[in-house]
Amino acid sequence: MAKGIWNAPNAVTIGRFFATIVTFVILQYGFYLTAFVFFVLTALSDALDGYLARKYNMTSAFGRMADPITDKVLSVGGFVLLMGLSPALIKPWMVVIIVAREFIVSGIRGYCESRGIAFGADAGGKAKMVLQAISIGGAIFCLWAEHGPEWSAPFRSHGFINLIRVVVYMAVIATFSSGINYMIRGYKILREIEDA
Repeated sequence: MAKGIWNAPNAVTIGRFFATIVTFVILQYGFYLTAFVFFVLTALSDALDGYLARKYNMTSAFGRMADPITDKVLSVGGFVLLMGLSPALIKPWMVVIIVAREFIVSGIRGYCESRGIAFGADAGGKAKMVLQAISIGGAIFCLWAEHGPEWSAPFRSHGFINLIRVVVYMAVIATFSSGINYMIRGYKILREIEDA
């Protein structure tokens, strides 16, 4: 395990946090294609910091805390912003489910970590993050197509928009189900602590 904050995986995480903010500012000002490219690169960097940490044994307490926080800023921030920019795809009730899930899981993870118990992401949580990223990226791409050049017309079709809509619903379902799974895991851990 690496000591201190300044190592390559943490640098990627910190960079991803600031890139996320830049992406949302660009998106808010209507530069949709640029925002889409920034978002894709930012989302892909999520895999890079984890890979570096595992390959070079550079895991750290800061990384375990900062990485999921940055992920939440990227996913929750994206859905909140797109709720206003793309209301046809992102509904308020979807955002409520996503935000509630992140609050609950963060609370459980924080408590477990404070007791020295690892509470990392499982396969469901990772699948949720992938689907959320595809949903946000797809919604941004649809915004670009809506205001884009003539050759972007195929991406304004009902078929393409409905495809993105299906992915959005899959992301919401994955968010809800993974939240339930994390709560069950947290409950079992709490029972073990109380019985100890």
